[in-house]
Amino acid sequence: MIEAILTVNGGSSSIKFALYGTEDLQLLCKGKIDGIGHQPQFMASGLLAPALAGEHPPHADGHEDLLAWLLAIIRGRLEEVTIVAAGHRVVHGGATATPRRPGAHEPRPPQERRHTGQAGEVPRGALDSRARRADS
Repeated sequence: MIEAILTVNGGSSSIKFALYGTEDLQLLCKGKIDGIGHQPQFMASGLLAPALAGEHPPHADGHEDLLAWLLAIIRGRLEEVTIVAAGHRVVHGGATATPRRPGAHEPRPPQERRHTGQAGEVPRGALDSRARRADS
């Protein structure tokens, strides 16, 4: 069994993820779902990525369904992996966001960086009881 940490970065039209082994923080797999709200596409790379090859995300309008799908294929196709902790970062302005200053989409110096969106929620029941143990 491989214990892993799942990281998720939810943007306005994508979900990026990575799995790291807890023993040595080795990157086991990383990937993304692009095209959320249009035609989602899934890609993965890394040591365990071949087990996820050929997966196609469902046509869904929102992040919640696609995150649940992602967790289901990780659990189903990577049976040797147990997610023991998860973290997320959500940065986006949503459909109605406008730049606060000219060139706002250019990288900002660290002292000016802030999140533009609110933290999202993991779908109820998305993480199994083994992953919830990390919160106890």
